[in-house]
Amino acid sequence: MRLSAYNIFVHKSIRDKINAKNKNSIIPCGVNLNTFHLSNMMEARKEIHLDLKKKYVLFAGSFDNRIKNSKLAIESVKNISDTELIELKGYNRNQVSLLMNACDVILITSFSEGSPQVIKEAMACNLPIVSTDVGDVKEVIGNTEGCYITSFDPKDVAEKIKMALDFGKRTNGRENIKHLEINIIAKRIIKLYNKVLA
Repeated sequence: MRLSAYNIFVHKSIRDKINAKNKNSIIPCGVNLNTFHLSNMMEARKEIHLDLKKKYVLFAGSFDNRIKNSKLAIESVKNISDTELIELKGYNRNQVSLLMNACDVILITSFSEGSPQVIKEAMACNLPIVSTDVGDVKEVIGNTEGCYITSFDPKDVAEKIKMALDFGKRTNGRENIKHLEINIIAKRIIKLYNKVLA
C-alpha cells in the first residue's frame, strides 16, 4: 500500500483502522441485481424443499466462522417458536438468491465486518434484515422498513428478529440500493483509475 498512488477501500472503518495516508476513496462492492432478484417465496421454498409454514432465519455465514458469532445467533433464535436458523454455507450465488427469497429474515451477528456483501444481496431480494452495527450495514439499510440494527444482547437480537417477522412482508430494499448496482460501481472504479493514470 505504501507504494500505491491511490487506494480504494470498501468502507471508511477499514481505511481508518490502518490509518491510510495515501490518497483514497471509499467505493463499496457492487451487487449483481440480475443474480439477486425477486421471486415468489412459496415457489422458492418448494424448489429447495423448505416447510411452507415455518419461519426461517438465514444466518449470514458459516457457523464455524468465529467472526460471524453464530453462538449469539443460535442463542437468540432458539426461543422463537416455529423458527429455524439456516446456515449460509456451501451454496453458489444463484442458490443464495433462492434462499434469500425463501427465508423470512436474514441475521448478521458478526463481531466485525467491512462492507458485507450479503447485506446488499439481501436488500436486492427485499429480505428483512437484523444485524449488529458492523461495517456499513447501517448506511446500506438506511431507513428501509423491516430492517433492524441490534446490540449483542441475545434478548435484543431475539426481539429484533420478532419485529422483522411481525413486519410480515418484503422490504423495498432493492429500490434503496440501486446506486450499488454492479455496473454503476464498475464505472466509478474505471473513472477513478483513468483519473489516477492521467
